[in-house]
Amino acid sequence: MTDALAAHAAYARATGRMRGGPDTESEALLRAAHLLDRARLDRRRLPEALRFNLRLWAIFAAEVADPRSPLPAPARDGLRELCAFMDDAIRRAARRPRQAPLDAMIRVNRLLAERPGRSDHRQ
Repeated sequence: MTDALAAHAAYARATGRMRGGPDTESEALLRAAHLLDRARLDRRRLPEALRFNLRLWAIFAAEVADPRSPLPAPARDGLRELCAFMDDAIRRAARRPRQAPLDAMIRVNRLLAERPGRSDHRQ
C-alpha cells in the first residue's frame, strides 16, 4: 500500500467514511479544529487531537505531492507550505504540549474549511 493510500485508509478508519470531496474535506477540517479546541481546555485530549490532525494533514500532503493533482501549481505550493507548517506544529505540540501552538493550528483548519468555493451552510 502506498503512503497516499495508507493515509486515505487511516482517514477512513478515523472518520468512518471515505473522503468524498470538498464537503467531506471541510467536515474533516472542522472536526480537526474542534478536537484541538477541546484539547486546549483539557490537555488530556491532546494526543487524540494531534493524531487526527496528523492523519488529515498527511492526506493533504500526499495529494499535493501527487503529480496528477488537479490543483493549479500556486494552490499546490500554498497547500504544501500549510502541510509543512501543520506537520511541524503537530510534532512540536507532541514534544512540548504546554507550548503547543493550538490557536494557530485551529485557525488554519477553520480557514481552510471555510475558504471560498466551498459549498456549505455558512453562506
